[in-house]
Amino acid sequence: MKNAMPIIVANYAKAFNINVRMQGNFAYTDGKEIVIPRLNLTDERVARLAYGYLAHEAAHVRYTNFKIVKSISGNFTFFSLFNVLEDARIERLIGREFVGVWENLEFLRSSFDEKLIEILNKPQHPFTLIFSFISYYLCAKSQGFASQRNNAFLLFKKVKELLCAKALNRLTFFIKKAPYLKNSAAVLKLCEQIGELLSLKSSYKNKDTVSQSDLRAINGKDYLKESRFLRDDNLFAKVCLNKAEKAYVGADKSVLLNYEAAKDEGSSRDDLGLVGSCVCKEGNFRNIMAAAKDLYPLKRALMLSARAFIDKKRSGRQSHTYLDTKHLSRLFMYDDRLFLKKEIEEDFSTYVHILVDVSGSMMLKEKLSGRMRSEIACSCAYCLASALEGIDGIFCEVTFFPGFRSEYEIALKHNEKPSFVIARFDQKPRGSTPLAQALWYAIGRQQEFSCQRNIFIVITDGIPDSVKQTEKALAFAKEHSCEVYGFGIESAVGNDLFTSFAVVNDVGELPNAVFETMFMIFKKQRGMQ
Repeated sequence: MKNAMPIIVANYAKAFNINVRMQGNFAYTDGKEIVIPRLNLTDERVARLAYGYLAHEAAHVRYTNFKIVKSISGNFTFFSLFNVLEDARIERLIGREFVGVWENLEFLRSSFDEKLIEILNKPQHPFTLIFSFISYYLCAKSQGFASQRNNAFLLFKKVKELLCAKALNRLTFFIKKAPYLKNSAAVLKLCEQIGELLSLKSSYKNKDTVSQSDLRAINGKDYLKESRFLRDDNLFAKVCLNKAEKAYVGADKSVLLNYEAAKDEGSSRDDLGLVGSCVCKEGNFRNIMAAAKDLYPLKRALMLSARAFIDKKRSGRQSHTYLDTKHLSRLFMYDDRLFLKKEIEEDFSTYVHILVDVSGSMMLKEKLSGRMRSEIACSCAYCLASALEGIDGIFCEVTFFPGFRSEYEIALKHNEKPSFVIARFDQKPRGSTPLAQALWYAIGRQQEFSCQRNIFIVITDGIPDSVKQTEKALAFAKEHSCEVYGFGIESAVGNDLFTSFAVVNDVGELPNAVFETMFMIFKKQRGMQ
């Protein structure tokens, strides 16, 4: 299921013309970009939550009018009421258009069951209970989530203690309409009707249950100017009014991420960022060709070394010991039965993935030639890929990080010829160092090939954005018998991360260092690490 994430994300991105990021602890969208919480995709159960978040936010992108969202975003209380009603409408619509999302949406809702029970046992703000009741009631009643009937009933009992019978009946009458409304404008109108009902003190059994400021807010008259993004926490008690009776919503995405990361004693730098992959934008192929000329001797030497290594390991190769002197006459009849013992070696395949850092720091230039670090690294990657091209049993791919449109971008796939896509190797420095994302992508690709040997070559010059996620990726790669070789350009940071790491103090020596390691790799015997 983890390996299907990039495919599903790519389909959503294409269908809805959006980007998808995995970061922070909440799911939200602004209509152009979807953010889902960072999750451990190696756990299939948790990965299903990611699909549920993705389907829900994609439904907002497809069916929600964000002009209306923006117009009411200053009043978090009124905005929250609109959100739960809109959720029911858009989930019903996407469930009809994409039948397969129903199970993931219900599974997502079920994942909050334990937290709901825990919160119900503590005193809560009236609007927290009312909004949660609306959300769960519509899940059970209109969306058909049978697993949520009990939760809806528990919340109904809580709300019944708050509202008088007449107000509760009118509230139920109103919210039943929400899933079947035509558009967001109709939901807003319904929201105003419900807000007017809940703004009346006569609607509550205890007239002092709700403060005057809360009554004004639910009626759309109190603008706190705190919310800017449509947020979906699937459990209102998590984000509704706190002890200060003031809802927290970050003024922008970075504030939201940093707040939540601090709360969980984590760091927003540990987020995985944009999920999915893109192909590198093409640059000037002449730049790569010019730089690659100086590396031709290294390229040819590696090509011959790799071919010799693979030919030796090729399927059906016969490895003999001693001649059988009784059958030397067979030599003249082209009969290969000349030896006392004959062994057949198994087929041998190797997957090589080259990961190249093109972050902003790669803009620094070499002292002698004046070439940027990125130019030398890009030409080195091209020559490596070219040397391994067309060798039976070797599958080579190249990825640059960061990309312009995602955290990493693909320069070469195994079924492409480097010379045909040479323009993709001309990449200019930009952005940060999302090494973890690139490593996870390479690991996913490696698992698709199931080769007997898997080799990652990492060229970088700094500290990765997330050391924590990079350590996890490298540990996972080691567990799955992947050989990872790191090269640090004037940086020794990788010594604490990589098992095999070489520091290149002069960037001009980078190609020699990388190719020497490749010569050593192809001299290794199978099974040795």
